[in-house]
Amino acid sequence: MKSRILYFLFVSLIVLGVLLTSLSTPAGAQGVNATPTPVIPLPEETPLSGVNTINFYQIRQADIQLVGPYDVAFVVFGLPAEWKLNGTADFSLNLNVSLNSVSADQAVGGIGGTLVVEFNREVIGSFPLTQSGDITVPMQIPLEALNPVRDDGLQELVFVLDSGLSCQLNQQMAVTVRTSSNITFPHETILPDTSLARFPFPIYQNSIYPDNALIVVPADPTAEELQSAMAVSAGLGRMSGSRIALDLTSIDKLSPEQISSNNIILVGKAATLPILEQVQFPLAPAAGNFQSAGGNADDGIVQMVNSPWSPGRVVLLVSGNTDLAVVKAAQAVSTGVLRQNAVPNLSIIQQVQEGLQPSLQKTDLTLLELGYSNVLLQRRGVDSATYRFYIPPGMTVSQDAYFELVYGNSALIDYGRSGLVVQVNGQPVGSVRFSDTTAANATNHVQINLPPSVVLPGNNTLEVISNLQPTDNCSIPNLRGLWATIWSESHFHLPLIQTLAETGLAIDLTDYPAPFVFDASLSTTALILPRNDLESWRSALQVAAYLGDSSNGPIAQLKTFYADAIPDSAQTSLNMLVLGLAPQMPIVAELNDVLPAPFESEAGIATERNMQVTFRIPPDSPVGYVEFLPSPWNEKNIVIVAVGNLRQGAAWAASALYESSLRSRLAGNFAVINGQQVTTTDTRVSLPAESVMPTSQPNVAVIPPSVDTTVPIVISRPIWILPALVITLVVIVLILVGVVYSSSTQNKRRGKFIPPAKEDENNKS
Repeated sequence: MKSRILYFLFVSLIVLGVLLTSLSTPAGAQGVNATPTPVIPLPEETPLSGVNTINFYQIRQADIQLVGPYDVAFVVFGLPAEWKLNGTADFSLNLNVSLNSVSADQAVGGIGGTLVVEFNREVIGSFPLTQSGDITVPMQIPLEALNPVRDDGLQELVFVLDSGLSCQLNQQMAVTVRTSSNITFPHETILPDTSLARFPFPIYQNSIYPDNALIVVPADPTAEELQSAMAVSAGLGRMSGSRIALDLTSIDKLSPEQISSNNIILVGKAATLPILEQVQFPLAPAAGNFQSAGGNADDGIVQMVNSPWSPGRVVLLVSGNTDLAVVKAAQAVSTGVLRQNAVPNLSIIQQVQEGLQPSLQKTDLTLLELGYSNVLLQRRGVDSATYRFYIPPGMTVSQDAYFELVYGNSALIDYGRSGLVVQVNGQPVGSVRFSDTTAANATNHVQINLPPSVVLPGNNTLEVISNLQPTDNCSIPNLRGLWATIWSESHFHLPLIQTLAETGLAIDLTDYPAPFVFDASLSTTALILPRNDLESWRSALQVAAYLGDSSNGPIAQLKTFYADAIPDSAQTSLNMLVLGLAPQMPIVAELNDVLPAPFESEAGIATERNMQVTFRIPPDSPVGYVEFLPSPWNEKNIVIVAVGNLRQGAAWAASALYESSLRSRLAGNFAVINGQQVTTTDTRVSLPAESVMPTSQPNVAVIPPSVDTTVPIVISRPIWILPALVITLVVIVLILVGVVYSSSTQNKRRGKFIPPAKEDENNKS
């Protein structure tokens, strides 16, 4: 027993000693030290003439879940432009069926339900589901059902689950459509249509295969030729919603692999693109110049032909005889609207108006005036109708803007679970509840305000989304009692006002991409780039695509200048984005005295004195900087400098202007970019003694989990803890001494006393 007490006391003594040691020693904790997860890009599958089968995982990443008694799921996808379907398609549908009883006295299983499959609004299969488990259902899609019926030309596949009898049989049913399902489309490979009337098709197809394009500029492009490449990128970024992979190279660095695996966009004067001799254009240059009937030297030339290097791809030429002609052609391409000349794949641009103020549209426009007729929504579950309206560049709507929805609805729907939702550019702005009153009226009117913050210059989308559910889940769908009508008398009230484009509204990096997108055409924006620096040009191309998508303008008119040749007029009138290597940019040296963090050496390392922690950065360690400042030439304009000391650092800085994961963490007027790490501060405010602000505030380093770092932890404790532990330790020591003394005394007494049994043994001996 005493040995247990001693053991306990010794352990307690050791534990308390450790605690005292930890309390007296500053604590340090190892930060997150996780191994970075490698980013594995999805394979860019290239359609081949011998490949006919499309797997569902190429269309969507997750299985489709259908839950009884009724459910509907939609799948929308596009087929490659070079596929000409020529026969019946085979559909192998892999399902998992779960059919369970919810009653203890009922056998598991039951009568099940029916799955109906529609392709382009035609029923291609209807079959019973009576057992649980994995099944494969073969079907065929006739050739006539392969013609798209949607306005966007995409294929539409619909699954309708009907297990209504489950309501009487007290059973539950769920069906999973596996991504291993596949469709085999017999086809022949044809050359894509190169008519400019369908531009940006086929460069942007939105099909099952990724869209990509390589922009090729001359070996030594002029600033205007580089500007034209940026305008094309901005236009494609807007037209594709940044869903097209763009890259840039120069004609002297164009590799055979690049030319065979991409759609090619040639941008530059005819005399600077010797590769034109390898391509058969409808209007071919002669001796480095285009000769067009009735034209002049400054006409822009846009042509698109099938690629001679890769069947299924195209070559787009954005050119002319002069720099002005190339700029015209690029700006015309950025609009996405090209009119044919003598042949469908040739367009000649005579003039592009800059700063053109469009005539003001009517304030009130009905859906009928916009070209839309009545729409009947009658699918169970979710259905929708989409309408587009236009806001001229430089304009926005006032607070009085609204959309008046004129609608009707059935009385055979569950009002508690049915209704309409109105979205503008993906943002919900209003909703409608159905009732017996609305069902009794053929037309109902509801006014939905349109906040100016959700309305963009350029094209806008308003979507009316319905959710229609029956009063009884087991009602028969064929009754067609579920419906809602959107009448064409619905109208927009769009009072327009001038956009408040004062750049003073952009106060730091948090506001980016403001003020550059205040002008939807980007005509007040200039990209400042170094000469002979392809990598910086590639980064600028991504920034231009992002700005084009964000501004949503009808045309891209951003400017581009080399850093050693910026006109005085541009310095005083334009917002600037400066990209490149800090030591090689004359404008960086010119701005150095007014930069939030100036560069004190030729190594391109910025001063970080305003950071909470200042690190020593060796010259061979890459680092990127993003700095925000009012223009020294015009305080109403803004300059953002995104540069690096080395090539990798410059790429990191530029990526913070177009990659969402980095862009969302910009703040203050100075940011340091190191891979995926973003550290921000504001040099216009004094540094606090101790910063405990959230990561979105200035002066805080945002460190993602993939970064290995040691973070000091300050332990806070009540002042009585240490004295209490000391007293407890003393008490334990005293108890331990007492136990030892008591044990020693008892042992001595035992030594003097001899038991009788021991005494007899001693006598015998």
